Amino acid sequence: KALGVELVVCSLASNQLSGSLPAKLPPGLMMLDVADNRLTSYHPDAVLQLGQLRYLNLSQNALEGPLLGTPHGLSRLRRLQSLDASRNRLSWGLPEDVGLLPDLQVLRLDGNVLSGPLPDGLSRLARLQVLTLGNNVLSGALPPDLHRLQSLRVLDLANNSLSGPAPYQLVGGRLLERADLSGNALSWSP
Repeated sequence: KALGVELVVCSLASNQLSGSLPAKLPPGLMMLDVADNRLTSYHPDAVLQLGQLRYLNLSQNALEGPLLGTPHGLSRLRRLQSLDASRNRLSWGLPEDVGLLPDLQVLRLDGNVLSGPLPDGLSRLARLQVLTLGNNVLSGALPPDLHRLQSLRVLDLANNSLSGPAPYQLVGGRLLERADLSGNALSWSP
C-alpha cells in the first residue's frame, strides 16, 4: 500500500514462478491469477484471509496437498465468484462448506487427485454456471439435488469413480450446453 492505493488485481500467470505463494498477500485483493507457473505449494490460510477475493486462478501448476479450506474454511471467501485450481496435484476432497459461497459461478477442479464424495452443498450454489471436476478420483453417488442448479451450463464429472443413479433431470430438458459424465459407474434413473 503506497499513497493510499491498495493492490486489488494481481496477475502473474504464465511466468516461471516456482516454490510457494507468499505467506502474506495484500488484504484487499479481488483477483489473484497465478495460473500456468511452477508453483508447488501455497499457504491456504493466507488465501482464506482475502475476504474481498472474487477471482482465484491457481490452475496449471504443481500444487500438492489439500484443496483450499479443506475440510472447512472455504466459506470465508464469501465473495468468491470463480475458483480455478484445475490441473494440479491437489488431494483430499471438496470442502463441505463449498455450498456456502453464494456468488460462486465457476468451479474448476478437474485434473487433480481429489477423492471422496461430492458434497451435498454443491446443490446450494444457485449461481453456479460451470462445474468441472473430471479426471479426479471422486467416488460415491451424485448429490440428490444436483439437478436443481438452474444456472448450470457446463458439467464435467468425467473419469472419476462416481456410482449410483444419474437422474434424467440432470441432463434432460435443461439449459446445459455441455455435460460429460463418461468414465464412471453411473446408472440411468428416469
